[in-house]
Amino acid sequence: MVSVDINRVFAEITQDDLNKDDAYLLPDNRYGAKSWAELDDCQCVVILGEGKCGKTFEFQKQDNLLKDQNKYSFFIALEQLQDFDFLEVITDTEELQFEEWKGTDQEACFFLDAVDELKLRSGTLRSALRRIKHAIGIAQLPQAKFYISCRPNDWNDEIDILALRTLVATRETGKKEYEDFIDGEEELKRIVSNENTTSMHESNEEASKQSAIKIYSLLPFDNGGIEQFANRYAPEHYEEFINYLNEKELWHLYRLPYEILSALDQLSTDGKLGDLQEQLDFGISQKLKERLLLRGGLLSETRALEAVERIAFALFMMQRRSISLEATPGKPHLVSISEILTDFSPTELDELIRKPIFTITGVKQYRFHHRASQEYLAAKQLKKLKENGLKTNDLFNFLFAEIGGEKVLIPSMEPITAWMALWNRDIFNEVKTRSPALMFRQGMPALLDIEQRAELIRCFVNKYSQNSGWSGVGIGQRELQKIASPELSGVIRECWDEAYQGYETRELLIELIYFTPLVDCTDLAKQALHDCDLNMAHRVYAAWTILEFGSVEDKKELGKFVLSDEWPQRLRRQLISKLLPESITLDEFIALAQELEEVSNNVHGLGYELYKCVESEAIDLKSVATIRDGFSQIIWENRTEESRIFRADSKYQHFADAVYCSCSKTVPYSKEEFEDWAWSLAVAFHFSEYQESIIARDEVKALKDTLKTSLVHREAYYWACLKLATALEGEIDLLISDYHIDHPNLLNPFGENDIPWLLDALTNSKSKDMRDASICKLLRLITIQKLPKLEETLIELISADSEYYPYLQRKLHPVPIEPDEYEREIKQRQKEANEKEEERKTGLNGESKF
Repeated sequence: MVSVDINRVFAEITQDDLNKDDAYLLPDNRYGAKSWAELDDCQCVVILGEGKCGKTFEFQKQDNLLKDQNKYSFFIALEQLQDFDFLEVITDTEELQFEEWKGTDQEACFFLDAVDELKLRSGTLRSALRRIKHAIGIAQLPQAKFYISCRPNDWNDEIDILALRTLVATRETGKKEYEDFIDGEEELKRIVSNENTTSMHESNEEASKQSAIKIYSLLPFDNGGIEQFANRYAPEHYEEFINYLNEKELWHLYRLPYEILSALDQLSTDGKLGDLQEQLDFGISQKLKERLLLRGGLLSETRALEAVERIAFALFMMQRRSISLEATPGKPHLVSISEILTDFSPTELDELIRKPIFTITGVKQYRFHHRASQEYLAAKQLKKLKENGLKTNDLFNFLFAEIGGEKVLIPSMEPITAWMALWNRDIFNEVKTRSPALMFRQGMPALLDIEQRAELIRCFVNKYSQNSGWSGVGIGQRELQKIASPELSGVIRECWDEAYQGYETRELLIELIYFTPLVDCTDLAKQALHDCDLNMAHRVYAAWTILEFGSVEDKKELGKFVLSDEWPQRLRRQLISKLLPESITLDEFIALAQELEEVSNNVHGLGYELYKCVESEAIDLKSVATIRDGFSQIIWENRTEESRIFRADSKYQHFADAVYCSCSKTVPYSKEEFEDWAWSLAVAFHFSEYQESIIARDEVKALKDTLKTSLVHREAYYWACLKLATALEGEIDLLISDYHIDHPNLLNPFGENDIPWLLDALTNSKSKDMRDASICKLLRLITIQKLPKLEETLIELISADSEYYPYLQRKLHPVPIEPDEYEREIKQRQKEANEKEEERKTGLNGESKF
């Protein structure tokens, strides 16, 4: 992967994501996404991502960054551990670093790349991890942090997690002797049969190991990421590329770094953007043309292309990924290039292996720079063999098999089969009968003409319409978007009745209607929406279709159903974000939000849907402000009786993310708008958990920045906090009021710029609470900072008969020996407040409620 410095982000995958019917679809939720620096809360991080999304590049980049910081880090291609021990696959320098690390108590990071590559060679994660564990040793294992990458379809959560759990060591029990790896399948059988019931201690230990492993997806680029990546890689073609995506509405085809690079390279050379095949031809040609400065020039591009096609095909047939320049006895995972290209001279081979189409993976070990290039080149070689006389039966034997009477594709040859199906009608016919989904997933959907796409849909429906439940053959949303075309509406109607009987076939058509979109098929979506026997996900897509592309009457009718109690809560929750402004009124929306129940411990619950509604551009800012004020008031009015300033709870605190977002979109600039905005923000910050947000992270950060930099917004927020604190705590004593106001410390530090609005409150406010709070803050300022002008001002303002005079005198003339009575009283009052809070948290039996 070409080095383009852009920060990638990750979304955590929950067990629900892995268990759901369409688990091969990774979540693409960017709210709450984490950066590399934030993936540090567990010992083992699994990174899942589709092919060509940049997993290997990201691992290598992080490995290099850590090494540049003089930290211990090791990048390992897992497939190499199928045949060799750990020390044999790292460099001499890395081996010295590894032995040095084993004598320290510092952390080392191990980037273990491509579980899917390992499995392609029939290797097991269990055996590869055993080699790593043996090299590290039990005592040092707690100082090791692991990152593992894999394609989603190759990740077996149950089996692979069992393998990882034996590798993970908690920091507390690092010296304990761990048992050897448990065979994953045997362990699953034992669990199912309830053999050898574990003790509570063992269960806790296993739970601890489980929590030390987290699974994330490497998110594809959103539109902003595509723009940023393209601008940094090829700024001279950036504008043309983005205009092309906007004009053709093809953003969804360029979510991965590889897709963007191929397109921009071709645009730079040919002046146009070609399809995938044209992009691959272009990229391969560019890499084969590149010559070394001090050597080379013997190989023509034609001869080099012939060579790489033969190498790619040989590696597929031998199920290998790596090659070497010299013969390597005892290394079965390597294929010597001289054994494949027997008609090439050593000098030619030496030049070829150094072409940028190959990348170094170890000492004298190489592989194709991109798997997509290898797959395409191997297919081209097989196509040549067919053109040169290879019999059809022999060709089919390369690609197809029969197992237990069922005609199947040979899994390791699927990428080649997909390409061959594009070029050979007989193979296409065989593929669409045996596994039509291949041409959606593994193949190149954008290269298929409309009739081919229609044929595949018909065959998919015919093959799977009898599957009433989920069976794992569904098509991913990205793939569907690539074949989507308005011209498919005819075949959708043709297949509808038959497809409706099967789970995946019905899902295919419903999602195609939504993603294309097929506006003239919304009547079919309406049928699915009102079928109460359908899977919830199918009804949701059907509803989304109507809400976005249906008639005004259909949208209003749908809104009435959502407002009624006829539909399940889950369905209504997932639709609420799209109901405004056409399906229901603003008042109905706020009432519905109160009626629906939140799903606990779920980032995709009601709170997220409400946030999405406010965050969208569908509603105007006046409506956003109405939602803001309404939601904050609902949070406030439904607070618990036990709520205090340091622990505020409400039945509706899941509204906070929507309030954050609405506050961010309605930052006021006129005086009359400040009070409502500041009150809503104060309620959100005090009633949301830990004054933070996973979903509205960007908005929270922007709001905090506003409170740090804008005096008018600081002032409004401070007085809103005073109002809130007074309501929650009752009458607040002057001595301790500063501890209650803005307890999340969002306004700190206070400085000279804040003095004018604090003095204004002290001298002009009619509210005693505001005057008390301002003098308290001003007195604290002259204590912490040297502010002689402020001291002079306060002396002028506060006369001897003022209630604030004793406090001012104590600040200006503290007793040098005895502890300051004022400060001591503050501490005593705060101690008493803390004791009361602790009593509130304590149950009748003396145990903590929390």
